[in-house]
Amino acid sequence: MSACSVFSILKSNRMGRARGRGRLWLSTVLTALGLLVLASSASALRLQVRARSQVTAQVFARGENIIVRGRVFDARGRGIVGAPVAVSLAPPTVGPIGVGVHRKTASGARGRFEIEVPTDRAPLREQRIRLRAQAADSPSHGSAVYDGVVHVGRPVADVEVEVHPTRVLTDLKEIRVSAFVGLAGVPSHNHVVNVAVDNRNLARATTGEDGWAEVSIAVKRLLPAGVHQLRVSTPATAHVNGRTVAKTIEVHVAVDVALHRITTGCEANSVCIEGSVRAHSDGATELPVKGAAVILHGERHQLGILRTNADGRFAARLRMDVLSDLFAPGAIGVVAEVRVPKPFHEVGWSPVVAVDIPPPSSPSEWLYLGFLSLIAMALVGRRWFDRRRERALADELAATAAGLPVLQVRHTGSGTDSTVLRGVVIHGESGQPSPATLILDGPQPQTVPAPTGNFDISGLAVGRWTLRIMTTEHEPLDVVMTIPHDGTFDGCELLPRSCRAIVRGQFSATVNKHTGRAVDWRDETPARVEDRWMRARRRGHAAIRLAVEVTDAALYGRQTELSDAQRVSDALEETER
Repeated sequence: MSACSVFSILKSNRMGRARGRGRLWLSTVLTALGLLVLASSASALRLQVRARSQVTAQVFARGENIIVRGRVFDARGRGIVGAPVAVSLAPPTVGPIGVGVHRKTASGARGRFEIEVPTDRAPLREQRIRLRAQAADSPSHGSAVYDGVVHVGRPVADVEVEVHPTRVLTDLKEIRVSAFVGLAGVPSHNHVVNVAVDNRNLARATTGEDGWAEVSIAVKRLLPAGVHQLRVSTPATAHVNGRTVAKTIEVHVAVDVALHRITTGCEANSVCIEGSVRAHSDGATELPVKGAAVILHGERHQLGILRTNADGRFAARLRMDVLSDLFAPGAIGVVAEVRVPKPFHEVGWSPVVAVDIPPPSSPSEWLYLGFLSLIAMALVGRRWFDRRRERALADELAATAAGLPVLQVRHTGSGTDSTVLRGVVIHGESGQPSPATLILDGPQPQTVPAPTGNFDISGLAVGRWTLRIMTTEHEPLDVVMTIPHDGTFDGCELLPRSCRAIVRGQFSATVNKHTGRAVDWRDETPARVEDRWMRARRRGHAAIRLAVEVTDAALYGRQTELSDAQRVSDALEETER
């Protein structure tokens, strides 16, 4: 009579129920070889998790040989064609599985295979068997391996495993593993259960009267973060063959986010917030996270994206006028979402910070402000008319500083290792772009031509730079700037001081000093001012004539250069002697 045994990675009590119902085939069910352990691994660098390879098989005797017949399939139940399958048989007293009878084959259609092993050198009653199946030429699948002693005629224990939770965070203290051991559905009392993770034995327990065993595993023993294989096995006894069940556990790093509002040093009409990001490394220790993306949310709007520094900190300033455009008056909640650019790190969320949006001004407030404005205009109106000439003089004197710029730039980018500087050189009088030459003195000195006045300089290293702007009929303009860590300087308008404006300012200031009235350049020229100037001065008429001639030549010549401005300055100084 032939002998037959069944083992499966899914459920192996099916044959037990069939035997209990008396449904015997031509052969007697001998034993089940056990569960096939799924070998699954993960690449933390590329975040690729290998799929499961599973095997079901039958083992039965045919004459003097043992037949192993089964199927290799993936986690979705699809057969894997061409998977190498190897079987080794040896008596349990021989020792390592390397000694004995070995046979190899490959799965065929629908992943099925069959291997015939002679038993002339191994007793049929008790065998140590090793079965291995590997998906051929498919690195996305792991291998399924079973290695154990099978006794002919002994049933296989039923094993059910529950893991809570299977997706673990490092801020938890422990996970709970519950295992049920039975035989044909009947609980098995006082049965030993071994629990291992990634081939590391972590715990051992014994089943109770209900067939259940409880084991707690500290989360810190499951580190590092990633995918781990939990294996629950029951060793073979004198009456029951062993069984192994595999479960996949994912360990994720818990991320804590702190967020609070600050008032010290915050500008008016702004909301300043800061926070920090820390990760649980071993369930107790928290370490700062550098380079994490911090996404600020206000209700259903995204307010901006930040990056944490080396200490895991971040800060932001929210303008109240922008918030008033996005939200209705009242309290809103601002929360930070943190994404760490590392595998198996959870998305972190901060506590909600309340921000009050003030209501818009009422009509009565506008009327009140308008009334105050009328009173202010009435108080300063007379003074304004009395000092109209003084303001005109101040405007003319300001021409001596025409074009002195404040380098106004705005930071519009991040995440690069260098800075881009874009801008345009504007003529101090016409307001139009002026051809210029830019000389950069800093970590990497360079000269940049700007034939149209527009320039776009990239690759500026971090550090202190001096930018000199040289254009015709203007004084050289020197701008000192410090390049930050990264970003883009955009929207710059650089206005060198006009030589013609310098001449007009110097001449108008001298005439105003002597006559009490500045030059009105809309109606007057230096020649027309000469008589008024001479009447105010009782001496130095020759110096005045010379100053008028030099000023006329500088203003109405083809171009006004720095040398012309210097000659006018010298001639005006002569009028003071």
